[in-house]
Amino acid sequence: MRTVVVRHENGDLRHADAETADRMMRVYLPSPGQQVVPPKVFEPDVLEVINLIYDAALSNVTGGFGVLKCY
Repeated sequence: MRTVVVRHENGDLRHADAETADRMMRVYLPSPGQQVVPPKVFEPDVLEVINLIYDAALSNVTGGFGVLKCY
């Protein structure tokens, strides 16, 4: 088994506990036939809502031009 480390907010590294290491191994090195279920945020209907919110926020920041102004 590979060594898995976790970085704390202050920058320190520590060895991951067994649960975290197992989760990381399943995500990055899945077993043959194992399916990784993506988070719901990546479902098309949720992405559409996120894009609408992003577009609304961006138009408020940019004055409706859709591009950030650089001064």
